[in-house]
Amino acid sequence: MADNSTGLTPQQQALEDAARTLFESNPGLNFGPWIMGFAFDFVLFGVMCHQLVLWLSYGHKERLFVKVLLVWAVIAATATSCFGIALMFRLFVYGFGHYANFITLDWWGWYTIFDPIVVCPVQLFYAERAYRLNDNKIWIPIIIVTLTVVSAAGDIAAKVVTSKSSLSGITTIRPYFYVWFVCMLVGDLFLTVMMVLGLRRSRTGWSNTDRLVNRLMRLSVETQLPCTLVEIAILINWSVKPDSYITFFWELFHNKTHVCAFLAVLNTQFTLRDAFESSGDTSDHKSNNYALGSARKQQATVDLDGIKVDTTIYTESQQIPTLPIGLNRQNLSDDSDMESDRTHVRWDAESQHQLAKRSDVESV
Repeated sequence: MADNSTGLTPQQQALEDAARTLFESNPGLNFGPWIMGFAFDFVLFGVMCHQLVLWLSYGHKERLFVKVLLVWAVIAATATSCFGIALMFRLFVYGFGHYANFITLDWWGWYTIFDPIVVCPVQLFYAERAYRLNDNKIWIPIIIVTLTVVSAAGDIAAKVVTSKSSLSGITTIRPYFYVWFVCMLVGDLFLTVMMVLGLRRSRTGWSNTDRLVNRLMRLSVETQLPCTLVEIAILINWSVKPDSYITFFWELFHNKTHVCAFLAVLNTQFTLRDAFESSGDTSDHKSNNYALGSARKQQATVDLDGIKVDTTIYTESQQIPTLPIGLNRQNLSDDSDMESDRTHVRWDAESQHQLAKRSDVESV
């Protein structure tokens, strides 16, 4: 039977009283993560929109595969922010003063669905990059797809459990939560390592190209770093105190870090490509002042994460005849010259002998 003063059943009133006691005991630690989480989400949404506007000036050059993944990720991230606005209105506007709304997980559980929808296209983009940079090794996308599917299964299971539980029973989703975030974290780390190794093997020995490779390796690590740090923070917080609202703070904007990193990679890739193609740096080229006897030109194209680098190598070859072993500075193929040399040697020996005799006679 509902209470006449509040319109709540005794069970609902008990839940409301427990939530009020919890939040009034430490308002900063309980209300703060929600407000800060929404603020970070909206800030990253603005960063995403700014990066998207910048990408539109280069977007016509992008491949269809990347365009589809980007549209998928941006639409899903926008839907997540819209859902966040609706949740904020439920907690702080229409449900203002009802503390029970904060400890029921039926609305918050939808983030377990939105998160993989946003992150999946981003990981597919990185998987395709790692696949191309490592000589099209098929086991790389197989591993990523497997981790993504397992992580999504953990998300769905967590949503089913949270729809019928409150904050006090959040520990019941711990196994599904670990499956969800551990697989996502392992996938991000694996992709980062594979992209760095693939770029490292793309070095050509030319200083300009190697500088570009180093910049791309730093870009791969830097763009994956925010996502990885947020995931590590969520895992640490969940392992230490799973019933804390600090976990919600990280989760509210986690998926935006992936989309912003995705757009940062695309924009930087176009910037590097234009800068590399338009640069006239010839500091590594030295002019040859000597005529080449037989020059061969070899041209090669290296695809560095969508940036094609053309290299031209000139090879100089000279034929040196093989000489037989003989007297110093003498060609053994000439028989007449050899006979003349023998005659000269005999004459020199006889002359030296006669001179020696003459010296002996004169000394006597």
